[in-house]
Formats: sequence, C-alpha cells, structure tokens
Amino acid sequence: MLVLNVPLVALASLVFILAMLQPDQGSRDLVDPTLEPNQAAQALMSMPEEERAKLVARESAQLLREPLDLEALSNLAVLKSVSGDQKNADAIVLEAARRSLRDTQTQVAAIRQFIASNDLEKAMFHIDGLLTANPVLATSLFPALLALPDRDKTADALAGVLTRNPPWRGQFMNWLSQTDRSGLMAYKLFTRLRKRNARVGDHELRSYIGYQFNFNNHGRAYFVWLDELSDADLKKVGLVFDGGFDLQPRNLYFDWKIDPFPNADIGVAARPDEVENHSLRVSFSSSTKPFHHVYQFLRLPAGQYSFKGEWMATGLRTPAGLAWRVNCVESRQQLLQTSSFAQSAPWSGFASDFEVPAKACDTQTLRLVTASNAVLDAAIDGELRFDNLNISVAASPATESKTEQ
Repeated sequence: MLVLNVPLVALASLVFILAMLQPDQGSRDLVDPTLEPNQAAQALMSMPEEERAKLVARESAQLLREPLDLEALSNLAVLKSVSGDQKNADAIVLEAARRSLRDTQTQVAAIRQFIASNDLEKAMFHIDGLLTANPVLATSLFPALLALPDRDKTADALAGVLTRNPPWRGQFMNWLSQTDRSGLMAYKLFTRLRKRNARVGDHELRSYIGYQFNFNNHGRAYFVWLDELSDADLKKVGLVFDGGFDLQPRNLYFDWKIDPFPNADIGVAARPDEVENHSLRVSFSSSTKPFHHVYQFLRLPAGQYSFKGEWMATGLRTPAGLAWRVNCVESRQQLLQTSSFAQSAPWSGFASDFEVPAKACDTQTLRLVTASNAVLDAAIDGELRFDNLNISVAASPATESKTEQ
C-alpha cells in the first residue's frame, strides 16, 4: 500500500502522527515498494494515464469482491488524488474511515481531513474511536489536540466526546492537567462540561488543582474550584470554607484536606452535645509522630484578621498538644499559632489575631499541627474536637472608635 504525500490542506500539528504510522506493505503496490516515499510519489505522478487507469480498474474490482478491503480504498484515494480528482480522493478516505473505525491509518487520514475543513466535532469522533481501539496512540494524539489553534472550538468538541466518559477520559484529563501549565485549556473544558451537565470528577479536579499548585497558579486553581462547587457548597464559602464541618471533606485543597495518619481516626462526626450538628473529630491512640494532617488553603488579601473557633477534648494526654497555625504558602512565613490544646476540656471558645502581609503571601494554609517542633513532644493520646472555625476581618481602631461613639 502506498501513502502519497499529496498537497492536502492539513494541520501542521498532526503531520508528525502520520510519520509515526508506517503503512502496511501489501501485494498490490502501486509502484516499486523499494522506492523512497518521495521517489514513489514522483514515479506515480509520472506514470502514463493508461497505466494508472489499469490500477484504478484493478482496485475497483477488488472492492467489488471485498468491500472492506482498506488497501484497495487507500490505493484508490491516492490514484484519484494524483489524477487531480481531490474531491473523490477525499470522499474515498472518509469512506475507508467509515468502514473501519479501528484502522489507524485510515482514521488518521480522516482526522486530518476534518481538521483541515475545521469540522472538529467529526474529527473528535474519529479520535475517540482511535484512542478507544488503540490506547497507545495517546502519546501522539494528546499533544496534537493541545496544539490545535482554535482552543474554544477544540474545547467544545472535546467536551462533546468526554461527556460520554470514553475509556481514555481519565488519562487525558490527568495528562492535560500536568502538561498545560497555564491551566487555560482545562478551565475551558471544565466550563463546557459543566454547561452540558457533565460533572467534573473530584479526582479530575484534584489532579488539576494539584498541578496548578506545582506551577504556582494558586489564583486560577481557586477560581476553578469555586466554579465547580454546588449551590449547597457555595453557601459554605467564607474566609474559611465549611468551618462548621457540615460537609464531608473532598480533599480539594480549598476545602478540608485530611491526610492519613498512623494510630489516629480523623474525620467529620456528629457532636456529642448536638446530634444534628457536626465537628472535626481527631482521635489518637498512643501516637508518637508530629501531626500536621488536617488543613485547607486560604486566599486572604493583605490585612488584619481574627481567627475564632470552639474546641473540646476527652482523655487527652500529651506534652505539647495541638494548635492551629496559619502560614504563607509563597514565603512560608508563619502568621499565627494559637494557644495549645493540651488537656481535656469541655466545649469552649478560642480566639487569636493575625496579619497577612502585602508581599509573598497571596495564598495561606490553615493547619492543625503539633504545638511543639520537638520530636519528644509529639506524643499524644485521646480525642479532640473542633467546630465553628471562622476567620473575619479585624476591625481597625478607627472603626472601633466610630462604633463606640
């Protein structure tokens, strides 16, 4: 089988795919199979019309006998193109692609043709078929998708395919999150999936936010997270998200993130004193390692703040206890560490003030940690609970004096 490099209008970003796909050498070669591609093309173009006509008759007869013979279709497409009948050549390419959704070479030829005509929806249909049948092609096709010039139209077409949850969706979404450093393409795609009522999975969103953090794109990650919240979740948005622990943590960075910790049971549970209310419950059993495994990321502008909450503890035995700490992500500067929670106590309140600097602190962490950095102070046994955590803008002295008047 000969694949001729005819002057088709094709997108440059997909040319390299064809170079990777070596054509099968059949028994009905149009020219000497030992020739280099350029030489073979020249030989076919220099061939007398009557000889090319015989080849057309041969391949047409073969199609009558075997309607699914892709080699005959491919040869006919080449012969029609050489004869200047590009319209029929293109039609034959699409017919070959329609007859065999699993044949890589015919599918790629069809994809090139649809992209050249800017029909991305049909191109995505064939890309979906290729990736489903040949997952190994992901390393070639994924970069080509990201290289398409019209990103809005690409996102529309991709969303249409991904809504059906093809088997390659998870691989593509993870690849996109770690490859597109700007995060813009994934953002466009998330928006279009949401408009189609096709929910972005937590694992997809978590992957995206994690890689955006790696690229220091905290602002974009935050707004994507906001966009994906449900109406019920949006009601919990504040300077601290869900400080009342009414929702189950999704580990999406800007909500509560709970990492595994040995000899501890951590989660959201009903308050013993208020059955319909919930709180963060952290229960330790002879733990000896430093704790820093409950946290969320904040987006506080520069200014003065007050941090308040409620806590209780039962059976607590620890040299140092736990404390809430606020740090800048960019500079790692510590802005706040509350008093230590180091002994058993009934429900009671706590409060601390802190300031967010104007530089190198656009994103912060609120984290429950061992109150001491000394390794021997990390030992802890017993249960602590926290609820109604809240960060508010602290009133300035001028505001306070006006209030008093």
